Amino acid sequence: MLSITAWVAWAAAVVSLGLAGSMIKRWAKRGGAHHFWWAASFLLYTVAAFGEGYALVWGWTSAIYKIYYYAALVLVATMAAGEVDLLGRGRRGWARWTFTAYVVVVSLVFLVHLISLGPLDMTRFRGAGTAIGGEAMPGLVRAWYPLLLSMVGGVILIVGPLWSWWETRQPSGLLIAFGAIILSAAGSAAKTGYPALLPISELVGILIIWLGVMRAGSAPRTEQPDGKGE
Repeated sequence: MLSITAWVAWAAAVVSLGLAGSMIKRWAKRGGAHHFWWAASFLLYTVAAFGEGYALVWGWTSAIYKIYYYAALVLVATMAAGEVDLLGRGRRGWARWTFTAYVVVVSLVFLVHLISLGPLDMTRFRGAGTAIGGEAMPGLVRAWYPLLLSMVGGVILIVGPLWSWWETRQPSGLLIAFGAIILSAAGSAAKTGYPALLPISELVGILIIWLGVMRAGSAPRTEQPDGKGE
């Protein structure tokens, strides 16, 4: 019998896949790199949530864990890339492209590194359960990639929307920041002994972020002669 937590994780994967589809349609219709990056982040979340559900039922394998871990770290950075692109429209083009290049390069290096590791020692995960903190990964991977991808992306994903809200008073910024805070809190709670909270908190967080993203993508933007303003 499947656990409720596994069903929630798979429900989150299905919902996130639908959210990715909505972003892909918007990207095809309106263009905009931020729509592309948000679609990519929702697809990565779909992969990560599916991996969680799989592990909760059948346990971790080396391949599933690598895919899950990669998606879980990179999705935050890609979501932040979408936020940076949105904030930088009409100004600070160098910042947008610099951060985009940073995310692409670090994500590719991370992918190559994971592939080069070979099979992981999965004895740390006996049976089914949610994996937190990269326990099966070598110390170098655990030390650097969470910092370079999820931590950097997470800070931008919280600070950027809050700054945008302060400038524009558009509620989309608050929604995105609040959703990112929920995701961060869920990860912290899971690491401190409450892993069952992770799937449902992630589902709530990703839905709130999507609502903010949809409002941000629909909001009118004012171009000023001096290049300032969003």
